[in-house]
Amino acid sequence: MQRIKVEAYAKLSDELENWLQSYKVMNVAPITLMNYRHIIMDLISLVGDLPVHELTEQVITLYTERLMQRVSNFRTIASYLRSIRVFVNWLIKTGKVTPFKITLPRTEREPKEPYTEAELKRLLIPPSKKHFCEYRNWVAINILIGTGCRRRSLLNLKIQDVDLINQHIIFRVTKSKKALVVPVSDTLACILKQYIKARKAAQDDYLICNAFGDKMKENGFTHEIEKYNKNRGVQKTSVHLFRHTFAIMYLRANGNVVFLSRILGHRDINTTMQYVNLVISDLKRNFNQVSPLEQLSHHRSQLSLQ
Repeated sequence: MQRIKVEAYAKLSDELENWLQSYKVMNVAPITLMNYRHIIMDLISLVGDLPVHELTEQVITLYTERLMQRVSNFRTIASYLRSIRVFVNWLIKTGKVTPFKITLPRTEREPKEPYTEAELKRLLIPPSKKHFCEYRNWVAINILIGTGCRRRSLLNLKIQDVDLINQHIIFRVTKSKKALVVPVSDTLACILKQYIKARKAAQDDYLICNAFGDKMKENGFTHEIEKYNKNRGVQKTSVHLFRHTFAIMYLRANGNVVFLSRILGHRDINTTMQYVNLVISDLKRNFNQVSPLEQLSHHRSQLSLQ
């Protein structure tokens, strides 16, 4: 007589490991994988380590309700659900759960206050080259505000990626996984030329490195910029805020939004258009000067006076 067999179902925690492993093969950034793990484990802690086939829209609704009891910021809640949606879509694609949709709560994007001109002037005062770390931080900030690059792209730059003859930088590590060629202004080219000369390093060395010439860790770099900014009397310390400030200042100087989208490496120009909405007040301020109707009306008024 045969024993009765009970079919074992994979649990959410099992599929989490399978999912992360598949993403690791796709060369997803370790920090992204760590964030995914944290959020899915949060889901499991609030609804239980369910058999994967029991994951439904009702379970996600229950999780959202419990999350809202702990987190009041809707943007944070939306961020959590966005990561969970990626996981659920993978489960659906691999046939492990019945298809359903996750609806994100609607949130208003809070405009970030960019670095002011006065703050940037303080940060961009050249330091002594005798103190390498301060000098390196100053060069890094010049690159950030001069190219709008992301922190990860900056820290993966090598000296050979800086082309001073053609005045451009090749960012080989980007969010889109595609190399990005960004032009370099005359001022930044001069700063990079002097810095590279002072470094006396090999072409395959990292451009922004620690005191021993090794690649900097992202958290270590963030701490260095925070310390540098506060020493200069600037309380804003966000590294990503330099990218935000670059985009705002570029548009305020009448820069082309399509070119800006390419410089920032946005796959969707709608992402870049968010910056246009932030500077709409500046556009309104000068609109009378560029409006075709105003120009024609001015021309008509001159004719009527003749």
